[in-house]
Amino acid sequence: MSAHILIPTLLPAVLALAAPAGFRLEYQYDLATFAGRVRTSAASLNYDRKAHELYVVGYGQVRVFNAAGMEVFRFGDDEALGIVYGVAALENGDLLVISYRDSKPGLVRCNFRGEIIERVELTGLPEAFKGFGPSAIAYHDGRVYLADLMGMRVLLVDTAGRYFASYDLAELTGLAATRQDAGMNGFGVDRDGGMLFTVAAGFRAYVVSLAGQVRYFGKPGSAPGTFGVVAGIGSDASGRYYVADTLKCAVLVFDRDFTFLGQVGTRGAKPGQLIAPTSLAVAENRVFVSQQGNRGVTVYQVRDE
Repeated sequence: MSAHILIPTLLPAVLALAAPAGFRLEYQYDLATFAGRVRTSAASLNYDRKAHELYVVGYGQVRVFNAAGMEVFRFGDDEALGIVYGVAALENGDLLVISYRDSKPGLVRCNFRGEIIERVELTGLPEAFKGFGPSAIAYHDGRVYLADLMGMRVLLVDTAGRYFASYDLAELTGLAATRQDAGMNGFGVDRDGGMLFTVAAGFRAYVVSLAGQVRYFGKPGSAPGTFGVVAGIGSDASGRYYVADTLKCAVLVFDRDFTFLGQVGTRGAKPGQLIAPTSLAVAENRVFVSQQGNRGVTVYQVRDE
């Protein structure tokens, strides 16, 4: 599969992917509590690499899971905090939370238990970003990424809310005329700080560098390596890209040059199968996949052999 560049003016529980390096994904477990499997639906995911914990955000509530996939804490019922849309963990253990109170967005710094430390004011923003309403958040190397998925815009600030940069991804990708019909179905950040996102209407996944260089891949179809309805996207330390396909009930994997390596998952409720995956997180040789239908979050192990 060829890559395009724009410059702006489980089947079973274990699946061996067809890659020369012997790369494969293995089903590990589903997130759970002591009462059994967690029944979340279409939750957003964010991983804390320092604490080795996964944050699962859905219906305004944040659930925290340890490295063994067990729930250890939850928060989100504080009226002062508001309705939580996303969480990003900082190096010192604090959290930055996107929340909405009275339909107004805010960025809040919390401790690891979700208790408010301070409300972060965004300063130095361009005029076009005044009143900006983010729906997703990521953190990488001192930069906070605030993404308006429907509007296809991303704002970069530091942890104190001071402006770094802004990106109109619809303009950069030539989708400005169809911005509201396109929208971003998934958003993430790669190892270099580049922005990853998918556009289901265009059957494409995009990689946009901080310098504004755009690469993309994907085409519609039912054949291996093609897209049905693309959703969540992430990448690992080796530069591989993982794309959740809601229609195919699978996660498709591509190398750094966008060559298709294989996929994991088929529709079903058996171990390793998926129900309409929506978002994913990739960290520490694992892929966490959130699904619809109260199917929860399935975890796969990444192995290089």
